[in-house]
Amino acid sequence: MCLSQEFFAQRQKTLQGCQKQGFQELEEFMVQNAISETQLLQAGLLEMKEIISTAELVDYRVSDKGKAYFKELKRVQLVLVNEKNKKRLLEQPEMRPMF
Repeated sequence: MCLSQEFFAQRQKTLQGCQKQGFQELEEFMVQNAISETQLLQAGLLEMKEIISTAELVDYRVSDKGKAYFKELKRVQLVLVNEKNKKRLLEQPEMRPMF
């Protein structure tokens, strides 16, 4: 799959608009709080997503349970979390930092 420059421009524009509304990209939140994809999978907040390709690719999608915490924008491949849900996530026992 080849993504165009237009896709990345639209993704960046969407991300900037969401950041102005208080959202943060999930990957950035995970790094800041030492949370792994494994923790989110085990907590049932993300699910593995099958990708049919000639390359080995792994991706995730927000599970039904995760929709209570995350905003998923499939069109631009973004998963976001807002301030209120960041605090709720960090209160969960499964989200202890992986230092």
